[in-house]
Amino acid sequence: MTTSEDGTLRINSVSSDVSGYYRCEATNPSGTDQKTSQLTAVNPTTEKEERETVLYRNAGEPVVLDCSVNADPLLEQTLTRKWIKDGIELSKGLIEGMGEEKVYIQYLLAEKAGHYTCIVNTS
Repeated sequence: MTTSEDGTLRINSVSSDVSGYYRCEATNPSGTDQKTSQLTAVNPTTEKEERETVLYRNAGEPVVLDCSVNADPLLEQTLTRKWIKDGIELSKGLIEGMGEEKVYIQYLLAEKAGHYTCIVNTS
């Protein structure tokens, strides 16, 4: 952590160790003023499994596509997932058994084949 001449606080390596309240105080002949800010450092969201998996199944077999992630508890409430098949966002009505974390295809048909992508966001 360094402070420049203009009062800027620079944190070079953010980790949970630097979470907390920071107060800046400025003083001149006219008086003193201060500002307090809170910094909350969270761990990044990561996949629990491989990023890309190629599955081969026979027609009629069930398939489960998983999009499990490890998210910091502070971010879990903001976590969203979006499923995309061949560039088109899936809605719950387009595929049976679609949940947030997994897509379940109970009976695989040729039209279900494609490139499925799960996009995870936190804010």
